[in-house]
Amino acid sequence: MSKVSLHFSIGPVQEFVAQARRTRDFWVGSFLLSYLSGLAISEVLMNGGEMVFPAVDYRGERVDALLKTIAEIREGEKVKKGPSIATLPNRFMAKVPEDFDPQKCVEAVKNGWLKIAQAVWDKFVQPVAKDGNNTEEIWKRQVENFWEIMWVLGEEGQVNLLDRRKNWRIRILLPEPGDKCTLMGHFQELSGYLRIKEREKQDAFWESLRKQVGGYELDERERLSAIGLIKRLFPLVAREAIGWDPEQKNYPSTPYLSALPWIIKAAKNLPEIVRQYAECASFLPGATHKEDLELFPSLREIANRDAQTREFLSLNGNCFHQAALSNPNLWVQEGGKDPKDEREKCQKALKELTDKVGEKPSSFYALLLMDGDRMGALLRRYNAKKISSALNSFSKNVKDVVQLHNGVSVC
Repeated sequence: MSKVSLHFSIGPVQEFVAQARRTRDFWVGSFLLSYLSGLAISEVLMNGGEMVFPAVDYRGERVDALLKTIAEIREGEKVKKGPSIATLPNRFMAKVPEDFDPQKCVEAVKNGWLKIAQAVWDKFVQPVAKDGNNTEEIWKRQVENFWEIMWVLGEEGQVNLLDRRKNWRIRILLPEPGDKCTLMGHFQELSGYLRIKEREKQDAFWESLRKQVGGYELDERERLSAIGLIKRLFPLVAREAIGWDPEQKNYPSTPYLSALPWIIKAAKNLPEIVRQYAECASFLPGATHKEDLELFPSLREIANRDAQTREFLSLNGNCFHQAALSNPNLWVQEGGKDPKDEREKCQKALKELTDKVGEKPSSFYALLLMDGDRMGALLRRYNAKKISSALNSFSKNVKDVVQLHNGVSVC
């Protein structure tokens, strides 16, 4: 049977990935988009299709970890820990049998998304939905109308079909009344109450939801939409939603990341003094074992040479900034007590340490964002397999390059 070219795309990318407040939000957005694309690609491969872009096979063997795991789940295998890296783009090209129905890919994406949403709803939102004003209605409206899925069938070599198809916009978002989500500002927040008139009811709804999920997951100032809440809580329901727990890492806090060069310098040159500072800081609530030094090869090297500095290297990032130590709201003990004496001792000890280091920890860090814009133009100009090979090579090496310079890759 002859084959035709399938061009497939899932969006919106920027709206889903880039609107985030936490590092983990960025990762979830990127990972879920890649996972949904993987479900669509799996339909192609299971129905006699062949991928052109991205390259997912090498010498006849499937090399993409995400696709391999999706296939294992579909075959009924149990997967304890699976991939967490977003290896698949939101658009792909494939050769498919001429009788292939692309709606199978569309349904795979929709069903996968609804399963993820249902897992979050069942575990966290449904128990408190009664405290909201039409919360279930808001949830369904947002979940069922979010994605814009486009596909085109054409002759081989027509690589611009999808770009032409994108000019035909069919995504019509339903009206979003009321107060808006603090993460994704276009969408209504889930309580359904108007803060200007029903503040107490709105606060009560979100307080109930915070108790349901745990205070760390939802800041007391956050009021999220269905899409925002799914992004935030997906890691807590991953096994129910996709069949495995992604191998996640704990991302460093921004205060820690900004102070990292100073932390390395202090630990290398003043091991005895940093150990003393770590002991002083240990009396602050939530100060110890907060940061994951295993993310940074340079810190692992220091800790392996001198295990006693490990306590210093894993201190809460706020311990390295005078402004943070002077803020009582960051160090509240049980019962609301401010450990003022301990904070002041740490401020004094930190000043002595910075004087000996010869400089203060920086309060700035850089966020490097790289996007795959104008992919369609590249595919029209160059061979798709060469582009895919180049992207695969970049993806395999970028994590090591970032780590080499004491950074952390998010997705």
